[in-house]
Amino acid sequence: MVSPVSSVVIFPAVVAVISHYIFNRHEPNALHFVLGLLGYAQISSLVQWARGCYIIDAIYNSAAFLGIYLLMLSLSISFYRLGPWHPLAKYPGPRLAHLTKWWMVNQVVFRGGRHAKLQQSVLSTLRYLDSLTDDPSGSMKKMVRGSGSTRIAQLVEILKKKSTNGRTIPLDYWIYLFFLDTMGDIGFSGGFESMKTEKDTEGWLLHSMGQIPWLKDIVNILPRRGPIDSFHRSIEKKIYQVGDSNSARGKRLDILGFLLDSSSEAKLTPGEVIADAALIVVSATDTSVQAVVTIFRYLGLDRDRQSRLRDEVNSVLSNIVDDDGDSLASAIARLPFLDACVQESLRIVPPGPFGPLRTTGGSGAFVCGEHIPLNTTIHVPVYAMHRDPAHFGPLAGKFIPERWMDEDPVRQALASDLPPIDRTSFMPFGAGFGSCIGKNLAIQNVKLLVAHLVHNFEVSCASDFDVDTFDQSYKEFGIWQHNALPVTLVERQT
Repeated sequence: MVSPVSSVVIFPAVVAVISHYIFNRHEPNALHFVLGLLGYAQISSLVQWARGCYIIDAIYNSAAFLGIYLLMLSLSISFYRLGPWHPLAKYPGPRLAHLTKWWMVNQVVFRGGRHAKLQQSVLSTLRYLDSLTDDPSGSMKKMVRGSGSTRIAQLVEILKKKSTNGRTIPLDYWIYLFFLDTMGDIGFSGGFESMKTEKDTEGWLLHSMGQIPWLKDIVNILPRRGPIDSFHRSIEKKIYQVGDSNSARGKRLDILGFLLDSSSEAKLTPGEVIADAALIVVSATDTSVQAVVTIFRYLGLDRDRQSRLRDEVNSVLSNIVDDDGDSLASAIARLPFLDACVQESLRIVPPGPFGPLRTTGGSGAFVCGEHIPLNTTIHVPVYAMHRDPAHFGPLAGKFIPERWMDEDPVRQALASDLPPIDRTSFMPFGAGFGSCIGKNLAIQNVKLLVAHLVHNFEVSCASDFDVDTFDQSYKEFGIWQHNALPVTLVERQT
């Protein structure tokens, strides 16, 4: 005869351990798991009631079973993840991070602030700007450059109004809004207008789902999903708009139009388009913002280098009149000191300090002679590599743009401390087949914005700006989170 303790405790505990074994090898769909639990509770209660049990007692018994089952399942998972038998047990790290990805959600959402880079769960092949060989007129590239020029002019006018009478402004915030609007133009032919409204209307977008993939399945059944749902719904709406405009007026010239191009060999599903569109907006925006902020954090305190950059930029901007964007972009791209400043900003504060993520696949992998178990996500800490004296010399922690200019007098004077750059150790956009597809576009936009800002303004960090406090405020949450960059702008006569 089975004792009450066995039926109430041991049986659900055994089922929980067996479930953990199965889930560890075949991860379930979260929605199916929840529906399965609810279905069991309902069927179990009805069966007990049909056998003569009071309905209240039947519901209580089913709830008790589920409670013990979930408790034992959680304990089984916890013991496995924290125990020595886990494949990654020998590698150090925060114990809570070993236990649950909710630790990362807390770090990103509640401690990290508003912005977080998405982790893609759907990969797709997309045709990106630098590989458009079937665009002989260059219309897509002209659209990108035209949008950037328009947005730069808008930002310059806003900064002129905001910085009158020596007022301090948070330059990093306005740079963020600028790139958000620019990527909205390039990706979706506009629609964000965050500089006009002076805020990011989507708020703190899409944080937790990259860390807790199964959370998407739960959120999808909620009646109200907040900014995540509105962001995806807005993209879905644009997908249908693009489809209608493509059929009515031919190919639409923005990135979303190319993602939806039915003539491509690998047509994307709407879900893949949404995933790629989200990646375009969030990744490109944060990457570009950090590069520009880093440049002005250093040049705002270094008048000599800022003056040198301004002289170089002015030599180009003063000689180009009524340009459609091509000549200006090409000329600015060739400016050596501007290029050196951008490269140095990407080195000393790489936009993705955590490094590109890779998986060991179904058979595992050997890394530096160490076997990493199968299906393990690994990454290279780019920040540490970029500041390693073994790669960039004893002055690796200093902002020295001249290190990228072989013939520059400053570099030659510091030759003993600035060895030749090991470019294999410089990977702000990743490396190999997983390298960022939009890096050339991002660098172009960064150069254009920096050039116009130093052309129109003398940029100085605010008088009460504490550079040590600012530098120490940097925290890594997949991307950087840091204090605001307060500056004063003095308009120049151009």
